[in-house]
Amino acid sequence: SSDDSVISVAGTGVDDKRAPFSNWGQPVDIAAPAMDVLGIRARGTDFLLYVGENPEYAAGTGIVGDDQSSYRASGTSFAAPLVSGTASLIRSLRPDLSAADVRRMLLMSADDVETVGWDQFTGVGRLNAAKAMAADPSYFAGERITEVRPVRKGAAIEIDVLGQAVG
Repeated sequence: SSDDSVISVAGTGVDDKRAPFSNWGQPVDIAAPAMDVLGIRARGTDFLLYVGENPEYAAGTGIVGDDQSSYRASGTSFAAPLVSGTASLIRSLRPDLSAADVRRMLLMSADDVETVGWDQFTGVGRLNAAKAMAADPSYFAGERITEVRPVRKGAAIEIDVLGQAVG
């Protein structure tokens, strides 16, 4: 996920903080919901019974709705499709845009959560699909600090801050 052509997605909880099971670190670009996500249920299934990761799960508690056609579960497998689906919506509305344009629209429109600015847990913040689809791909500004290190200059010690700024 640290390839420049890939958008690395972390998962967030209902509190807009990194989900405890989500990866984190320098490659994270953006985050999206990954906990207590409502989706369509395959008839006759109760997925959380089979994954075995939550021994406290009671059969059927993830199933939602009178017709039992919905399912509530958690996982980063929900977060990445939300970002890629939003990218697809943007491209369907604006097929003239480049991949870099779509990437900027997604990242520059995210709602800042966790630490102010980019952070290793949620990247630029949580996906905001509505803002991303309305974003202007030619209007953006951003920065990312990649390293902070002490440097000796004669008898003094200075701090080098390395990173990039785009706009």
